[in-house]
Amino acid sequence: MPEKVKELITKRLKVEPEEVEFAPIYLAKKDSFGTLAAEYFYDARAKFNGFLYDFKIGAANGEILNLKIKSQI
Repeated sequence: MPEKVKELITKRLKVEPEEVEFAPIYLAKKDSFGTLAAEYFYDARAKFNGFLYDFKIGAANGEILNLKIKSQI
């Protein structure tokens, strides 16, 4: 799955795979419609065009759940 995460981000930002870093997969509790469930996530980071992009990606479906963009300037 880490390869899929890199592929997802490289396609989204149009960056080289070497520009993508990610933390190991982790298990977290997610509140979904009032029900707590355990789900696996990846945290990934990429630099592009003077900005730093922090992604939170669901491991089960590859969906980008959260994206934070920070200026490096």
